[in-house]
Amino acid sequence: MKSTLKHIALADDEKRIRQTVSLMLRRAGYQVSISETGEQLVSVVLAAHATDSPVDLVLCDINMPGISGQQVLKELNTSNINVPVVMMTGLSDDVLIAEFEAAGCNYFLFKPFAPEELLATVAKAVKWE
Repeated sequence: MKSTLKHIALADDEKRIRQTVSLMLRRAGYQVSISETGEQLVSVVLAAHATDSPVDLVLCDINMPGISGQQVLKELNTSNINVPVVMMTGLSDDVLIAEFEAAGCNYFLFKPFAPEELLATVAKAVKWE
């Protein structure tokens, strides 16, 4: 039986950000799977899509050790996982953003962001408003 909670897969290499963002999302009623790396995130998303609780949204930091947010997006596209992706970044680089948009990512959160901005972006990304 499919869960009624929306499932968000979150990855950030900063523990404080993972904890804060996951707490905000859980308080808003979302189910959250947390990863420290891009590799873990891809594994979580692929595994979840083989269950009754697939991921409804990916929330991923752009700059992480191992595979970057950009590589995560490529891996998901290659795996034919059709899930909205929100990239989080401390950078404001128009070229980088254009590259992500070309790869299919249209949602960005620029650190630091307010809780209201996080929740509004999540809602907009999956049209849960």
